[in-house]
Amino acid sequence: MRALTLSIAAVATLASAGFASAGDRISDSQFLAAARCTGLAEGAGQGAEGFQAYLKAQSKGRTGNIYDRADKLRSQARHSAKIADSTQRGVYAQELSSACAAYAQG
Repeated sequence: MRALTLSIAAVATLASAGFASAGDRISDSQFLAAARCTGLAEGAGQGAEGFQAYLKAQSKGRTGNIYDRADKLRSQARHSAKIADSTQRGVYAQELSSACAAYAQG
């Protein structure tokens, strides 16, 4: 549960820093946070298309290491959301509607 709290705090911190539109390049940390949000949306069965479009728009010029880390974060988040109990699902839903909202296009 502590890891979950730390993850949410990290994403919330990134969200409070402000985000650029899809046309402006975001930092690698923000790209990784967006990948996590994509995985949460996929695992929760919510529309992940907006997150996927945002990642695609922001993928240009990223190193292979960042792609690998983003894929791992997305996969872990998707798995966590799929196996989450009702309390965790509520936490993930809150994260998707608040900190992750800046990463959804559409």
